Amino acid sequence: MANREESQAGSEAVMFRTGLHPMSMASALSLAAFIGLVGALIILHNDLAAGSEVRVVVVCLALAAAALLGPVRRLRRSAIAVTPGHLEMRLGAWRPRTTNIPVREIRAWDVTTGRLGRRLDFGTLQVAATDDTFVVVHHVRAPQALRAALRQAGGRR
Repeated sequence: MANREESQAGSEAVMFRTGLHPMSMASALSLAAFIGLVGALIILHNDLAAGSEVRVVVVCLALAAAALLGPVRRLRRSAIAVTPGHLEMRLGAWRPRTTNIPVREIRAWDVTTGRLGRRLDFGTLQVAATDDTFVVVHHVRAPQALRAALRQAGGRR
């Protein structure tokens, strides 16, 4: 899994890089589907003019797109990288926050998956560092490979 990319913090080679799983967008997708259902019910159960129906469709599409914009951006911009000396997490949609934790300062870490997570290959990362930093990241892609990379980097568990 080692590639020759360099980390943002320094000149260390990145051992493993992952991001968020598309499952992180499930709630936004269900909201967009609900907006579409409401628009369809408005059109079907009311005797509206053609222009009004077009306006309802346009407004529903705009609301659904607005509901999906943030989660899609967060999915594309978030990244977790493991280097021999650091765990770098860049998380967020509009102003991503980068957390850089030296591996020697990691007090405890855990990568958990549920039944659905094992089937779809996503899980939750929990990291506790010595400087009272505690980070929880849900819907992390490839949790087993992330666990192996953290072990290889020498993080204490």
